Amino acid sequence: YNWGAIPGSGQDPWQTGWDCSGMTYWMDQTKGSGQLPMGSHYQYQYAQQSGQLFTNMDQLQPGDLVFIDTGWQGGAGAEMNRAGHVGIYIGNGQMIHAANPSQGTIISPLSGYGGVLGAMHGTWGGSTPQSSYQTGSAASGTGDLLSRLRAAAGYR
Repeated sequence: YNWGAIPGSGQDPWQTGWDCSGMTYWMDQTKGSGQLPMGSHYQYQYAQQSGQLFTNMDQLQPGDLVFIDTGWQGGAGAEMNRAGHVGIYIGNGQMIHAANPSQGTIISPLSGYGGVLGAMHGTWGGSTPQSSYQTGSAASGTGDLLSRLRAAAGYR
Protein backbone atom coordinates (compact mmCIF):
# COMPACT_ATOMS: atom_id res chain seq x y z
CA TYR A 1 0.00 0.00 0.00
CA ASN A 2 1.24 3.43 -0.96
CA TRP A 3 -1.22 6.33 -0.60
CA GLY A 4 -1.44 8.27 -3.83
CA ALA A 5 0.38 5.61 -5.87
CA ILE A 6 -1.46 4.89 -9.10
CA PRO A 7 0.43 2.49 -11.37
CA GLY A 8 -0.53 2.57 -15.03
CA SER A 9 -0.58 -0.07 -17.72
CA GLY A 10 2.82 -1.69 -18.03
CA GLN A 11 3.94 -0.53 -14.59
CA ASP A 12 4.74 -3.01 -11.86
CA PRO A 13 2.70 -2.47 -8.67
CA TRP A 14 5.54 -4.22 -6.82
CA GLN A 15 7.67 -1.20 -7.68
CA THR A 16 5.13 1.61 -7.40
CA GLY A 17 2.70 0.33 -4.77
CA TRP A 18 -0.92 1.44 -4.97
CA ASP A 19 -3.74 2.86 -2.93
CA CYS A 20 -7.39 1.83 -3.29
CA SER A 21 -8.07 3.70 -6.51
CA GLY A 22 -4.58 2.92 -7.79
CA MET A 23 -5.48 -0.78 -7.62
CA THR A 24 -8.74 -0.31 -9.55
CA TYR A 25 -7.09 2.05 -12.04
CA TRP A 26 -4.27 -0.44 -12.64
CA MET A 27 -6.77 -3.25 -13.23
CA ASP A 28 -8.75 -1.13 -15.69
CA GLN A 29 -5.60 -0.04 -17.53
CA THR A 30 -4.21 -3.59 -17.58
CA LYS A 31 -7.28 -5.79 -18.06
CA GLY A 32 -10.22 -3.44 -18.61
CA SER A 33 -11.50 -0.74 -20.91
CA GLY A 34 -8.79 1.78 -19.96
CA GLN A 35 -11.50 4.42 -19.44
CA LEU A 36 -11.52 4.58 -15.64
CA PRO A 37 -9.94 7.79 -14.29
CA MET A 38 -7.49 7.98 -11.39
CA GLY A 39 -8.82 8.59 -7.86
CA SER A 40 -11.85 7.11 -6.07
CA HIS A 41 -13.82 10.38 -6.24
CA TYR A 42 -13.16 10.67 -9.97
CA GLN A 43 -13.99 6.99 -10.52
CA TYR A 44 -17.32 7.45 -8.72
CA GLN A 45 -18.04 10.55 -10.78
CA TYR A 46 -17.19 8.62 -13.96
CA ALA A 47 -19.62 5.84 -12.97
CA GLN A 48 -22.33 8.46 -12.32
CA GLN A 49 -21.77 10.48 -15.49
CA SER A 50 -21.49 7.44 -17.75
CA GLY A 51 -24.73 5.98 -16.37
CA GLN A 52 -22.96 2.91 -15.00
CA LEU A 53 -23.47 3.59 -11.29
CA PHE A 54 -26.03 1.43 -9.52
CA THR A 55 -27.12 1.43 -5.89
CA ASN A 56 -29.09 -1.83 -5.72
CA MET A 57 -26.51 -4.11 -4.13
CA ASP A 58 -28.52 -7.16 -5.30
CA GLN A 59 -26.99 -6.40 -8.73
CA LEU A 60 -23.40 -6.88 -7.50
CA GLN A 61 -21.32 -9.33 -9.48
CA PRO A 62 -17.73 -10.45 -8.92
CA GLY A 63 -15.44 -7.91 -10.55
CA ASP A 64 -17.64 -4.87 -9.84
CA LEU A 65 -16.16 -1.71 -8.36
CA VAL A 66 -17.68 -0.83 -4.99
CA PHE A 67 -17.58 2.78 -3.79
CA ILE A 68 -17.45 3.45 -0.05
CA ASP A 69 -18.23 6.56 1.99
CA THR A 70 -15.49 6.46 4.61
CA GLY A 71 -16.48 9.75 6.18
CA TRP A 72 -13.06 11.16 5.26
CA GLN A 73 -13.28 14.00 2.80
CA GLY A 74 -9.67 14.23 1.69
CA GLY A 75 -7.73 13.50 -1.45
CA ALA A 76 -8.10 14.76 -4.99
CA GLY A 77 -11.72 15.28 -5.99
CA ALA A 78 -13.10 15.10 -2.44
CA GLU A 79 -15.23 18.18 -3.06
CA MET A 80 -17.22 16.25 -5.73
CA ASN A 81 -18.63 13.35 -3.69
CA ARG A 82 -18.11 11.16 -0.61
CA ALA A 83 -16.50 8.19 -2.40
CA GLY A 84 -13.34 8.13 -0.29
CA HIS A 85 -12.65 4.43 -0.90
CA VAL A 86 -13.07 1.89 -3.70
CA GLY A 87 -12.60 -1.85 -3.91
CA ILE A 88 -13.45 -4.76 -6.20
CA TYR A 89 -16.28 -7.08 -5.25
CA ILE A 90 -15.20 -10.75 -5.31
CA GLY A 91 -18.47 -12.43 -4.33
CA ASN A 92 -19.81 -13.87 -1.10
CA GLY A 93 -20.26 -10.36 0.32
CA GLN A 94 -16.52 -9.60 0.12
CA MET A 95 -14.22 -7.17 -1.66
CA ILE A 96 -10.50 -6.97 -2.28
CA HIS A 97 -9.11 -3.51 -1.63
CA ALA A 98 -6.00 -1.57 -0.70
CA ALA A 99 -7.03 -0.75 2.86
CA ASN A 100 -4.22 1.28 4.45
CA PRO A 101 -0.44 1.17 5.03
CA SER A 102 -0.64 -1.20 8.02
CA GLN A 103 -3.01 -3.73 6.41
CA GLY A 104 -2.10 -3.40 2.74
CA THR A 105 -4.29 -5.05 0.11
CA ILE A 106 -6.78 -7.30 1.86
CA ILE A 107 -10.11 -9.04 1.52
CA SER A 108 -12.87 -7.65 3.73
CA PRO A 109 -16.60 -8.18 4.13
CA LEU A 110 -18.74 -5.41 2.66
CA SER A 111 -20.82 -5.58 5.82
CA GLY A 112 -17.90 -3.88 7.59
CA TYR A 113 -18.52 -0.78 5.47
CA GLY A 114 -21.93 0.68 6.23
CA GLY A 115 -21.47 3.51 3.77
CA VAL A 116 -21.61 1.73 0.42
CA LEU A 117 -22.53 4.52 -2.00
CA GLY A 118 -22.92 2.39 -5.09
CA ALA A 119 -21.13 0.19 -7.56
CA MET A 120 -20.19 -0.14 -11.21
CA HIS A 121 -19.83 -3.31 -13.22
CA GLY A 122 -16.16 -3.96 -13.98
CA THR A 123 -14.82 -3.97 -17.54
CA TRP A 124 -12.23 -6.68 -17.11
CA GLY A 125 -12.66 -8.25 -20.53
CA GLY A 126 -15.00 -11.03 -19.40
CA SER A 127 -12.64 -12.16 -16.68
CA THR A 128 -14.14 -12.31 -13.19
CA PRO A 129 -12.65 -13.34 -9.91
CA GLN A 130 -13.33 -16.66 -8.31
CA SER A 131 -16.08 -15.97 -5.79
CA SER A 132 -15.18 -19.04 -3.76
CA TYR A 133 -11.77 -17.64 -2.78
CA GLN A 134 -11.00 -17.79 0.93
CA THR A 135 -8.51 -15.43 2.58
CA GLY A 136 -5.14 -17.07 3.06
CA SER A 137 -5.40 -19.74 0.37
CA ALA A 138 -2.96 -19.81 -2.49
CA ALA A 139 -3.75 -18.06 -5.75
CA SER A 140 -5.00 -20.55 -8.29
CA GLY A 141 -2.69 -19.52 -11.12
CA THR A 142 -5.58 -19.87 -13.57
CA GLY A 143 -5.22 -16.32 -14.84
CA ASP A 144 -8.51 -15.14 -13.39
CA LEU A 145 -8.90 -11.57 -12.16
CA LEU A 146 -8.54 -12.34 -8.49
CA SER A 147 -5.35 -14.32 -9.05
CA ARG A 148 -3.84 -11.42 -11.01
CA LEU A 149 -4.85 -8.95 -8.31
CA ARG A 150 -3.54 -11.15 -5.55
CA ALA A 151 -0.24 -11.69 -7.35
CA ALA A 152 0.17 -7.96 -7.95
CA ALA A 153 -0.72 -7.27 -4.33
CA GLY A 154 1.91 -9.72 -3.05
CA TYR A 155 -0.29 -12.62 -1.99
CA ARG A 156 1.05 -16.10 -2.64
